Amino acid sequence: MANPQLEDGFFRIANEIAEALARLILNSEESRCLWVLFRLTYGYSKKSDLIGLSQFSELTGIDRSHVCRALVSL
Repeated sequence: MANPQLEDGFFRIANEIAEALARLILNSEESRCLWVLFRLTYGYSKKSDLIGLSQFSELTGIDRSHVCRALVSL
C-alpha cells in the first residue's frame, strides 16, 4: 500500500454514515471489523452480505473469538 490510487478501486460512504461514525467511540477490534464490513458490502456495491467470522478474522488479523466479541459489541 505504498501508493494507493483511486484508479485501483474505492468505495463510497454516504455522508449520513460518515457523520454517525464520527460520533462513535470504537475500540480497535470494532473499528477493524466495521471497515471489513464496509469493504465487503459497499466495496462490492452490496447493501448486505453474509460474512463469516473466519472472513472477518482473516481480513482483520483478529482471532475469531475476539471478532465475535467485537461484532456483538457493534
